[in-house]
Parts: sequence; C-alpha cells; structure tokens
Amino acid sequence: YLDAHSNGNTIIGSSVTVWSANYGFHIEGSSNTVTRSYMSAPDDALHLSGSYCNVTGSTMVATAGGNNWALNMIGSWNTLSDSVVLNPFGIALEVSHVGGSHNTVSSSYIQGSTAARVDAPYTTIDSSVLVATGRGGSALWLTSNHLLLKSSTLIGGSQGNGATLRAGGVVVLSTNVISGASLGVSIGVGGSLVIASMTFSALTPGATAIQLEGGVLVATFTGVNFADPAIDTNVNARSMGAGTSVTMALPSGIRAGRAFENDPNGYVHWPV
Repeated sequence: YLDAHSNGNTIIGSSVTVWSANYGFHIEGSSNTVTRSYMSAPDDALHLSGSYCNVTGSTMVATAGGNNWALNMIGSWNTLSDSVVLNPFGIALEVSHVGGSHNTVSSSYIQGSTAARVDAPYTTIDSSVLVATGRGGSALWLTSNHLLLKSSTLIGGSQGNGATLRAGGVVVLSTNVISGASLGVSIGVGGSLVIASMTFSALTPGATAIQLEGGVLVATFTGVNFADPAIDTNVNARSMGAGTSVTMALPSGIRAGRAFENDPNGYVHWPV
C-alpha cells in the first residue's frame, strides 16, 4: 500500500496474490511505477487512485465478480502499457470518473465479461485488444465524455456489442477492427462523433454493424469497411430523430450501401 504521501516509487518484478477480500496493490501516491509485476486479488488486483503513475509490462487478475476489477484506474494522467488485464467474473478495466481524467491505455490486452468500462473524461486507448467473454458483454463500454480509441481490436460477446457509446464531448474512433458481436458499434452519444477507418469482420450472423440508438446525430463516418457477410444491417437509423444526418464517406466491403441499411427516414447518406 502506497499512501497519498508515497510518491516517486518503483515496484519491479514483484508478485502479489491475495486470497481474502482486499486489493493486490493499492496506490494513492503520485509518479509511481509498476513494472514487470503480477497482481491477483478478489477485490481490485490494482487499485490506482494516484496520478502520473505508469504501469507497464505487468499482469493484473481479478478473482471475484461484483464491483471488483482487475485494474481500477481512479486517478488522472496515468498510463497502462504493454500489460495484461483479466477478469473472468466481471469488468476487467474500470477507468473511473471519481476525480480521474486524461488516462492512457496502450499496447495492452484486456479481457473480461465486459473488457473495459470508461467513465472518466479524456481517455485514450491505443493499439490494444479488448475482449468481452460474456455472451452479452461489450469490449468497450463508454459512459463519459471525450474518448480517443485508435488502432485497436474490439471483440464483443456473441450477443453483445463491440463498442457501446453513451457519452458526450468529442469521441474519436480511428483505425479500429470490430468483431465477434451482434452489434458492432452501439451509438447513443450526445456530442461530436468521428469514425475513421473502421473494419467490421467475423461478427455474429445477422449482425448490425452500426446501431444508432436515438436522438439527433450529425456526423461523418469515413472509410468504414463492411467486410463481413454475416452483417445483415450495415447502419440502423430507424430510431433517430429529425435533424439527423450521417454521411458515409468512402465506404467499402460487400455489405456497404443502401441495400443493407435500415433507414426509413433517409438520414444516412451514401455515395452515389
């Protein structure tokens, strides 16, 4: 346990396994580093409420469900890189809104019934793999503002979502692959949404690639590849309100185009 006054420490090459209800590592201080370490616990394997901390080359495993996470990232300006985060019983990675923001996840593998829930603003996920093992789980569940997701692979549950977006602010999805889900991306955002270079592949048969969940959205989706013959509907805009306008720029794939949309009100615009 590194309390709020424990700053600038390094934990390296360590292994912590906790059998009773408690955290593996609990870090409240700032500018601490955890590297090449293993943490396993029935509560959070790593409870990170400090800021400016760096976790790299490490493995975190949650051994119980409920409100327990393999990594609970509460602070701000923290970085997770080149690491493995696992929770077979629930959400693997929680990026919490409790005072936290500007956290970064890169080059990491995250797996849980829902892989990652992001509830803190200004989060970046880069070059990572997020896998939902729960049948109805989401690889990514966003409930906060301002996200950058890039160069990552999201594998949703067979009856779940690749990405569930319920947020405002600016949400940017760039150069990602979505697979394994019955809904590729479920969109219920209230701010600005940018999708650029996204590929849908190996979805559940009969899947919907992009599901617009209601409200009003004005956006341009560029370079979306509807490559999967399992896609039944490429864009479902049936629930959207007046004023919605979604432009599909440079779409590709065997399920691109109006023939595969569900858009009775004409809100989705395809190239002619």
